[in-house]
Amino acid sequence: MVRFSIKWHIHFFGVLFILGYMVPLQTKTSSELQAKPASEAQKIYKQAMKETDTLKRIQLLQIALRQEPEYVDALRELGMAYKRIENFAEAENFFMRAYTKVAKSKKKEATVFYLSEISLVQMYQGKLKESEESLRGAIGIALDAHEVRKLNFQLANLLIKQEKYDDALNAATKANNALSTKDLKTVDLMLDIEREIELRDTYQRAVKTHDSGEIEPAKVLFDSLLQIKGNTYKDVAARLEKINSALSNQQNTKIIESVYNKALKSEANGQVDLALKYYKNILSEGGYKDSAIRYKRLMEKKDQQEVDSELNRLYAQGTQAAKDKNWIEASIVFEELININPSFKDTKNQLRQANSQINQNQSETLLARYYAEGLAAKNAKDFKKAHIVFMKLCNIDPNYEDARFLLEEVEEKLQDTRNKTPDEILKANPELSKLFTNAQEQIKIKNWRRAIVELEKIQIIERGFMQSDTLLTYCKKQLLGLADIAENKQENSESNLVIGFIIASIIMVPILGFVVVSPSLKVRYLISKKRYTEAAKIYEKILQKHPNRVSVLPGLAQIYLQSGRTDEQAIKVFKMVMQLNLSPEHHHRISSILTQNYLTKSQTTDADDINLLEEALADEFKKNNQESS
Repeated sequence: MVRFSIKWHIHFFGVLFILGYMVPLQTKTSSELQAKPASEAQKIYKQAMKETDTLKRIQLLQIALRQEPEYVDALRELGMAYKRIENFAEAENFFMRAYTKVAKSKKKEATVFYLSEISLVQMYQGKLKESEESLRGAIGIALDAHEVRKLNFQLANLLIKQEKYDDALNAATKANNALSTKDLKTVDLMLDIEREIELRDTYQRAVKTHDSGEIEPAKVLFDSLLQIKGNTYKDVAARLEKINSALSNQQNTKIIESVYNKALKSEANGQVDLALKYYKNILSEGGYKDSAIRYKRLMEKKDQQEVDSELNRLYAQGTQAAKDKNWIEASIVFEELININPSFKDTKNQLRQANSQINQNQSETLLARYYAEGLAAKNAKDFKKAHIVFMKLCNIDPNYEDARFLLEEVEEKLQDTRNKTPDEILKANPELSKLFTNAQEQIKIKNWRRAIVELEKIQIIERGFMQSDTLLTYCKKQLLGLADIAENKQENSESNLVIGFIIASIIMVPILGFVVVSPSLKVRYLISKKRYTEAAKIYEKILQKHPNRVSVLPGLAQIYLQSGRTDEQAIKVFKMVMQLNLSPEHHHRISSILTQNYLTKSQTTDADDINLLEEALADEFKKNNQESS
């Protein structure tokens, strides 16, 4: 009855529209057909439209319709409300009533709207034919090109649901041609429909082939559908099951043999990936001849190719770095290459050349650094250190800048100092004498912190005054617990010799020749590349060989912080940094990590943990007080 009603309305009013220019219709005007609703109905309608609750809005609109049964706005909004709560039957009812009303007034825009909405709710109810009919009615009277595109796009999707792919493609084409500018969604829809048509044709051809008894060609076609659409497409799965059961072992062997021959051909042509794919398919069917052995051998060959590719990539990277004179990167890359394959090309020779360039560059930099250190020591009146540095500099290159002249000047200063007795030195420098006396008093009572403060002041005024620099080193070791008192007594009597030997050793190491890139240089490079694990391993290996090398701890702790490590090894290093009072700039972060570690333990009897927790809490309390003030 609904279908008859829509058809009749479309046909009747279409004829009236065509004849409207020829014969004047003796009908009422649009305003007379759609009389203004009663004021009470209008009032209730407005109240309904303010209501956000859909069910309450429906109740109010029903009341308005009882006041004015042909109130089009109320009919429309009731249809929209019922559609919103998915009561599509009621939505269709009210849209149909509104459509019947506006169709009499020949309002095409409104008529198109209601036919489109009726089609939509009919589709939701599964009434696909009725939905198609309504939609075609809307398209028949739509004039706006944008509306025509939209409706034809909607119709194409509806026809797809009915598997009317040819009609759907026609509708999508009309949608695409409605405007001069093309719509990407419409083009994609057309492509989808064309694929569905192709699948349908393939299915029909497969069915026809199967029904005619051509089993093997039918299997190929159904397999292609299965690969594209899966086993839920029509009765593809059921038909394939019948075909597979109908094929004899001999037929299956022929198919596998054909694939095997393709695999052999691909392998012979060097198409490794394709051959592996064929062999894998054969193995999934249980195998055939030596397919398993060939598959394994090809996989090994492919793995070797990947290794060779990586070696060539690293070699190219290293040689390019060398070409760009980026010797540090070249050295690291060639070392990595040697770890993979020590005999690859001329990698060892390339590494030696890179390290040689690094050593040469470092030597040139070293001379400049010695010169700067010598001047700094001279200006700080640390003549012993300045003498050692300038002496080593002149031994390497006696013509470097004015190093020889500076060496002579420093030697004169040292000679003047040697000629003075300690009492004369103290009398000549009353301020320094007072600081030195204070430091000695603090050392006697083992107040190492206060003694260090006094000695540091001396270094600022005159570095090395009365061997205060040696005494400062001694105090720091005592504070950190790194030296025995008995050993330090001997150090006091031989301090000049010891310090001189240490400085000389530091200076002589680079002069003897660089064999590999220095660890600290590698660490800085790896950190710049965010390769924290590799950087940490360098310092960890140093600590394994030299557990007392505390100078490594700050750098290692910083790497752990940057990489977010909180494992047992990291916690151990953090504790040592805190206990030795190293890297004070990181103490707050380390304290937080150690506190969290302590709180997450189920049990603890570690006194160090408790002390660290107390210090962290005190630090946090102090920080909060500073922020609140």
